[in-house]
Amino acid sequence: MPTPHDRATGLGQSAGLAVPRAVRCVFVAGTAVKPSTRCPRKATVGSMTALAVILLVVGIILLLLGIFVGAAKFLLWVGIVIIVVAIIAWLLRYMRRGA
Repeated sequence: MPTPHDRATGLGQSAGLAVPRAVRCVFVAGTAVKPSTRCPRKATVGSMTALAVILLVVGIILLLLGIFVGAAKFLLWVGIVIIVVAIIAWLLRYMRRGA
């Protein structure tokens, strides 16, 4: 069914032409506006797949960071214990040599 715009301009069914709905312009407040500027396109399957892949990669990175930060905290404590044991060993050796 032709729109009022089609009747006024001679486009569409009234002129015998098959103009796709997406190509037609819509008049809003006297100005021609493409439908894509009025109605955003729906998300396609490809964009949803890309979004899922991005979220998966970010999730894996955050998981690995959490594991490495936990391991780094553990290794920090191990390092502190080794330093304390080394200081005690050095003090014992120093005291035995001086006595």
